[in-house]
Amino acid sequence: LSTAGYYTYRVEPANSHGNGVYKETRFFVGKDRPGQVRNLVATPNGTKATLSWNSPAQGKNGGWYDKSSLTYRVVRTPGNVVVSNSADSTVTDQVDHYAGYTYHITAINNEGEGDTVATPAVRPLCLHPLHRLAQHPDGI
Repeated sequence: LSTAGYYTYRVEPANSHGNGVYKETRFFVGKDRPGQVRNLVATPNGTKATLSWNSPAQGKNGGWYDKSSLTYRVVRTPGNVVVSNSADSTVTDQVDHYAGYTYHITAINNEGEGDTVATPAVRPLCLHPLHRLAQHPDGI
């Protein structure tokens, strides 16, 4: 097959008495896009957030995917800031103000993009005095 995708296969037994009952199955054939990253962890530390994850266990469609061309795009929201676009599975992001950030990690290979996985909101601690008051109204 020259094009990756879902294909339906049909098997029908036959003998000298005629045809039997056929069965069909459908599955993905060919090089796949990567699936979701696994074991995503986001750890705030001061004004930084460190993210780490494992590569996808299988392709987006359950097929084989080429890990040799695997990269990851990490986007921080709000603001849709691209934090990283590399093969690294650990990224540290420096922020300059206190906010709840969500990070979106997408695995990509030569076949295309996989599904995106998002962290829960990460809240790095800003060390600027005015931001500390905003974080802790009683000044602690």
